[in-house]
Amino acid sequence: MANERDRPGQGPAVGEMKQTLERGAASAREQAQQLGEGAQRQARQMSSDLQDQAQKVVSEQKEMAASGIMDIVSAIRSAADDLETHQQGQVASMARGLAGGLEDFSQSIGRRNFQDMVSDVERFARDHPTAFFGGALLAGLAMARFAKSSSRHQTAARSAAQRAGQGGQLAEFARQEREHGLGPAAGSTR
Repeated sequence: MANERDRPGQGPAVGEMKQTLERGAASAREQAQQLGEGAQRQARQMSSDLQDQAQKVVSEQKEMAASGIMDIVSAIRSAADDLETHQQGQVASMARGLAGGLEDFSQSIGRRNFQDMVSDVERFARDHPTAFFGGALLAGLAMARFAKSSSRHQTAARSAAQRAGQGGQLAEFARQEREHGLGPAAGSTR
């Protein structure tokens, strides 16, 4: 302390520096706080955006699930009609009942959130295991029938396209034989 008093002008300069440093520290604290608040705002916005995107994906998946279930309902009803024509009225009636239940479920998908639907399916499976597994079996059979039917159509279309391509190749081969005198019209005795 004796040294500070001995040096003239050092006392007020140190005080000013101290104030300058304190102002700089306060300014840095304010800037850090503003940066922190800005980061929190951005994090909340990103979280909100992610929630919006997740909700959109869930909504699209619900629509796809409802559409898929309605395809299964259609296949089950078609199978029920086939069973009816083969004098299997009792089984056809069960299939139609299943189709009606699935149709109701499909319609409820749009009105409910995903977790509620999972809970309902789990509850139904616990309360009615035979019906649940029977429905799963019928749905599997209906999907297999649908897949088999789709496969036949694709195979038939592919075969027709191949035959058309081969027919064109055979016609070209016959034309070339006639031009070169090698075909049956040229008097060959094969």
